[in-house]
Amino acid sequence: MTPNARFGRTFVHLLWLVTVATAVSVMGCGGSGQLTAASAAEPSDFVVRSGPGGAPLAGATVQIAGAVLQTDSQGRLASVVPVGAELQIEATGNLPRHTWASNNEVVLWPDTVALPRSDTWDLVYRDAPSQQLTRVEAAQVTLRLSRALAGDAEASSAIAESARRMSEVSGVRYQVGMAAAANGIVFDVDIDPTLQDPVLGHTSVRSRAGVVNGGRVSFRTLAAARRLNTTLHELGHTFGLLGHSADARNVMFASSSDVTEFSPTERSIFAMMRERQPGNRFPDIDAAGPAAASVSLAASLQP
Repeated sequence: MTPNARFGRTFVHLLWLVTVATAVSVMGCGGSGQLTAASAAEPSDFVVRSGPGGAPLAGATVQIAGAVLQTDSQGRLASVVPVGAELQIEATGNLPRHTWASNNEVVLWPDTVALPRSDTWDLVYRDAPSQQLTRVEAAQVTLRLSRALAGDAEASSAIAESARRMSEVSGVRYQVGMAAAANGIVFDVDIDPTLQDPVLGHTSVRSRAGVVNGGRVSFRTLAAARRLNTTLHELGHTFGLLGHSADARNVMFASSSDVTEFSPTERSIFAMMRERQPGNRFPDIDAAGPAAASVSLAASLQP
């Protein structure tokens, strides 16, 4: 295995099932759709923030109900925003956001040196089905090891440690086990010697409407399964990081490496993905209604 060798193409759409509309959601603007000015004594509590830290954004431009407003020094609007109102928001250092108000704040996705849009595009959207944000919504992911992996102390230890690190960054409980929890999903993890050399690992992800509902992780050899970088990289795919990074400091780097901790950039991406509903499109556009496609896709990791 050569650390500087390149990966092959990351995700390949293997199977598209027939798209069937299962639900329609109409998002209105609430009431008459007119804005209500907040009084000087009772300013609006609607705030625009920049994530994942949630710092208020001063001077953000908000288009709503035909009006163009700006946030004050505390990130607040001088108008009450009704639930269901369509919002288009722009602020320096953040991706433009198109969404519908669901509570009293909107968190923008940063576009900075620390979290560049290129990494967001590459890891989250580029190789996702229909280029929509796809992620785990279940509370738990069970990794069901094959007999060969469960019987190998070094490989099972690497996978268990990767599961622990995934739990830390994703907000989803990853654990090795045999059966899915009541509110969980399962990924089967095995050795597949039919994978073509130089492939190290291969992850297949099943999803519907942007929600991951299971899949399979395979390693070509036990040696590959014993490498913490390889196992953690593959588990990153299971959550919804469906592409590869061009940054060698990232676990999801498009080449094998010795990196075994998610970078600050990757941690921020995990946090922002949890802020977004599945089906969100690049740069940061929420769907007016849920998508309805069943998709199977896969990634192969090469040295």
